[in-house]
Amino acid sequence: MLNLFSGWIPDLQRAYAGAFPGSLAGRLLFLCLAIALTGVGAAASLNMRLVPNPGDGIVQAIADTVGKGVGFTKNCFDVCNISVTLAISFAFAGRLTGVGVGTVVAVVGVGRVIAAFNHIFGRRMTRLAGLTI
Repeated sequence: MLNLFSGWIPDLQRAYAGAFPGSLAGRLLFLCLAIALTGVGAAASLNMRLVPNPGDGIVQAIADTVGKGVGFTKNCFDVCNISVTLAISFAFAGRLTGVGVGTVVAVVGVGRVIAAFNHIFGRRMTRLAGLTI
């Protein structure tokens, strides 16, 4: 789906140069909005025990197995993934590739949004859905 829609998603820095959406502040605002929506969507689908995407599914399985929250487990899992990416990057390219500031912010942010969403809405949401006693 990302490949399909990537042609429609503008490069804000180039498409809106000189305007707020193209500025660093504008791009950071869009990044924060994307992180918040991703975290809320992941938390809602995982809480409802719907069929998750593979990345969220493995995190939920690990969280259920070790007895930790999904948000915390997501942070740990993503940090491990970035660590492997960095090791491969330096081993084969000799430099940092594929990991930028946005990636690191998203790794921390999505897990924290999931944790915050579950803290505020998790019990009520699962109770209303009839998934808990």
